[in-house]
This record gives sequence, structure tokens and C-alpha cells, in this order.
Amino acid sequence: MEDLGDEFDFIQLRGGGEILGRAMLSDAQPGDQYVDAPLEIWGKKIWFFEIRQDRQRRGYGSEFIRMLCERYCGIPLFAYASDDDATGFWASLRWNRYDVIESERHWSSPLFISK
Repeated sequence: MEDLGDEFDFIQLRGGGEILGRAMLSDAQPGDQYVDAPLEIWGKKIWFFEIRQDRQRRGYGSEFIRMLCERYCGIPLFAYASDDDATGFWASLRWNRYDVIESERHWSSPLFISK
């Protein structure tokens, strides 16, 4: 992994001289529109996370997340799932899932927070 940022942490997953994945994180708190979400925590929000298309569904995403959790040991990581594929990925990590409160249903992205 290689950190390329200042305010944001821009991190690359590299292997064999190639960029296999990228992530962008920053210090943040989860939003208050989620049922039972721990609003008081500060952690690292994952703004952007991707694995190179030809390497997807081969374990690189899970390994990259494991490495990020190791890097930020003791700091919760969290992400908002933007679509069904992302929801499936974050759910596969067995992170804590929080759904949007009823009054905010126009905002439908579930929140996932690392354990």
C-alpha cells in the first residue's frame, strides 16, 4: 500500500508493479440519518474504493480492506454503499450495517462500519 495524500488519505494497492486498487479516506463521523448508528464515533470514511476491473471478484477487495483495517488499527472505518454491488461487497465483510431511518428514505445507501 502507498499513501499519496494530505487531508485525504489516497491509498493504492499495488502488486507486480501495477495498481490493483485505490481508496480515498478522511476523518469523519457517520451521518445521523441511520437507525441505531453510533453517532459519537470518529473514524475514517471511505469516500472512494475500487479494485481494477480485471481483478474484481478474486479476493483483492477483501484483502485491501483487511490491510486498511490493519493500517488504521483501532480506528473504525465506514462506507456508504452506493448500489447493490457495493452493498453486497460491504455486507460480505461482515461489518455492522445500518439502514436509513424512515423519514430519510430518499437517501437509500446503507452505512457499513467496521467491527
